[in-house]
Amino acid sequence: MSHKLADLMKKMQKEHGPGSFKVASDTDPYCPRIPTGIFSLDYAMGGGIPIGRTSMFYGKRSAGKSAACAKTAANAQRLCRKCYGRVITQDKEVTVERKTVDLITGKMQVTEEKIVKKIPVDCVNKCRVVVEGKKVFPGRMQVIWVDAEGTFTPDFYMKFGVDCDDLMLATPDYGEAAVDMVDSAIRLRAVDLIIVDSIAHLTPLKEREGSTEDSLVAVQARLVNRAMRQWTSSLNEVESNKENDCAILLVNQIREKMGGFYTAEVRPGGMGQAFATSLDIHLWQKDFKYDSTGRPLWMTSKFIVEKNRVSVPKMEGTYRMCLLDHPGRLAGDTWDDEAVADAVLDRGFATFDDKGGVAVIGRMFASSDEFRAEIAKREDFYYEAREAVLNFMIYQPSDGKLAEKKKKGDKDSKDDKDEPKEE
Repeated sequence: MSHKLADLMKKMQKEHGPGSFKVASDTDPYCPRIPTGIFSLDYAMGGGIPIGRTSMFYGKRSAGKSAACAKTAANAQRLCRKCYGRVITQDKEVTVERKTVDLITGKMQVTEEKIVKKIPVDCVNKCRVVVEGKKVFPGRMQVIWVDAEGTFTPDFYMKFGVDCDDLMLATPDYGEAAVDMVDSAIRLRAVDLIIVDSIAHLTPLKEREGSTEDSLVAVQARLVNRAMRQWTSSLNEVESNKENDCAILLVNQIREKMGGFYTAEVRPGGMGQAFATSLDIHLWQKDFKYDSTGRPLWMTSKFIVEKNRVSVPKMEGTYRMCLLDHPGRLAGDTWDDEAVADAVLDRGFATFDDKGGVAVIGRMFASSDEFRAEIAKREDFYYEAREAVLNFMIYQPSDGKLAEKKKKGDKDSKDDKDEPKEE
């Protein structure tokens, strides 16, 4: 570097802050992530929601957008704020009130019961930060949920593992208030994940206070575009100061726009959001499975990573999400233990001997069934296997061979072709 450029860099850093003008190679090559807790989705995204960037889940109604955000929020609440490592938890008995329905009288009643609740104790990496001269555990990630739709129900989100006692909820009256709330939270540098649900319901103040007869062309698009610019600027400012950065996760919907002889799917809020996000994930329903009484046990969702500026784009896959508690599964479960076990056994992570034994990550099991049972039973072993598989699958180079095309009359190819249009 020449002396003139070195002098310019010092001048810019003095005027605009440290890190605002630097050599490109000084930037951290690895983008930290917040895993969603859905194995197939994390693999397709490259590890999870990127920190310091804006991401978006979008799709038609009941596509699983808010549920995926709830899983992400619950997973973030398990991570250390300093190293993004898993937080060690300890069990604690607390008394809570539950509202239940008396099956005989049909009336709602409030009962008190003791439940076992997990609270954060320490980081697996023994992280410490200095607070008032003392080294203390920095705590788990802090999450803010911006409920623009006004539909947040704690009981529903607790099924997905969200700790509502440690979740901040923002309920703005209009769109400009939501923009200011998110911007203030970013600049606070004490929040790790901000979820905005949803962009489609950010109502401009002009529209809220005006008459229904007023012509307000593109007023919401201008509001959303302004929000994207303002939040991106605040994220860049935090990054330049080397403070705790946060991830922004947006939820948006899909509407049909009539134009001539054709229909087009558009996202409310204009086109600016598609350019401002680093990660765009399209979700839609694929299938439901019902029990003998006709109640849905689980939903299968399909996704496509339409845009990804931190990993490989156009990845796609499916996952199942449990909707009702039933033997062996709880509501919000996504069968990740089975998916990780399948990936370990099918992608060369395991070695088999003549007697049917399986060696995985330095451990020996009598059979593959014993290995699956261990992954489902031991949480620490599950996370160890999960991270090993993700690191290998994400950074593994391609073999250069093209995937085989499905036959023209293949039923699966027809279903896949029609699925994005389903609601």
